[in-house]
Amino acid sequence: MKKFLTLAAAFILSSTLFAQTQGTATFTITTSSNGGQYDPENIVAIWIETPGGSFIRSMKVMAAQRIQHLYKWKVASSMNTVGATTGATLTNHQTHVIAWNCTDQGGSLLADGDYHFWVEYTADDAQGPYNDFSFTKGPTTQNLTFPNETGFINISLDWVPDAQGINDEIIEASVMHNAANNIYTFAVPDIRAENAFLEIFSINGEKVFSSYDYLDNGTSRYFVWNSTGFANGLYIYRIESGADIYGGKIFR
Repeated sequence: MKKFLTLAAAFILSSTLFAQTQGTATFTITTSSNGGQYDPENIVAIWIETPGGSFIRSMKVMAAQRIQHLYKWKVASSMNTVGATTGATLTNHQTHVIAWNCTDQGGSLLADGDYHFWVEYTADDAQGPYNDFSFTKGPTTQNLTFPNETGFINISLDWVPDAQGINDEIIEASVMHNAANNIYTFAVPDIRAENAFLEIFSINGEKVFSSYDYLDNGTSRYFVWNSTGFANGLYIYRIESGADIYGGKIFR
């Protein structure tokens, strides 16, 4: 019975991970004075993370010489601003409106689930206010408001899925396991698309591996995961090759 329940839970989890609802998350927030030495001048960063703290992308970074004082963002992102709106230090506090289409830096649509908007600003040569605000990406619309707090006011977060934005038709790949060297090889028949990648998720939904490397032999496309160093247990794989999505479960 325990094994059956585990498999049932894994099936539900895999369905959740593989669902990809298209839509837009709109985050609105206004910074307010907290008595900094340069106030009202301030520097600000807004970025996206998973619930587990994995950095996804920066959305807006407005800072010049004092960018090193955005400590929280600097640690989370390694100062990665790919795809973000960037600019100089702001001369006044203002309202920031961030529209995110729920794609990563490479433009790939992310799986449904919880995501966090982080925001940090400072008007000092020191740590300033920061916080995170989360929503659930999925087929259901969300309109969230949050109470004012030190440094931030008028906070809202809206998730609006597209009318026909769900892509959850999953085909299993052919999986080969070499137990001697802990290598899994995944084969899919689609070799036409140039944009293709493999992702591996843990049972709790955290992405633990991703790769854009593959080999085509004329009839199949192969992806490889060396699982050496990963804990034994259930994992979920997801492969996107052009418009086709493949996925399933593997036991390490």
